[in-house]
Amino acid sequence: MNSKIEDFIPLITQSINNGMEIEFTPFGESMKPTIKSGDTIHFKKIDFLKKYDIVLFERLNHEYAIHRIVKIKDNKYTIKGDNYLSVTDEVGEKNIIAKVSQIIRNNKITYLNKKGFYFKSYFIYNFRKVRYYFNRIFKKK
Repeated sequence: MNSKIEDFIPLITQSINNGMEIEFTPFGESMKPTIKSGDTIHFKKIDFLKKYDIVLFERLNHEYAIHRIVKIKDNKYTIKGDNYLSVTDEVGEKNIIAKVSQIIRNNKITYLNKKGFYFKSYFIYNFRKVRYYFNRIFKKK
């Protein structure tokens, strides 16, 4: 059985509001290379939000996604997947449900509150076009 994150939103919301962190295994390609299918991520309650944070949010069409904040202006958050060139969401703070606090891949934990993570995020986001074209040219057939 394949469960979607929508099935767990009430549990995630209730748990993080009670101070717990929630572990989740996402699927999809939209956050590659930062988050890959099969990774484990931890959601936590939002303390504050800043550029390059990765969040769980509700889109305006009432679907849910886990993407990166790439711009904050006038209490609006522009959010985009690392693997997308043009798909962008703009939402208010009320649409942001939780913040990703860590990513676990192959038993290695990446804590998202470290300065090194934000430095790496800058390059991942700002060089996504280069990555996209490089992958298209050198993709294995």
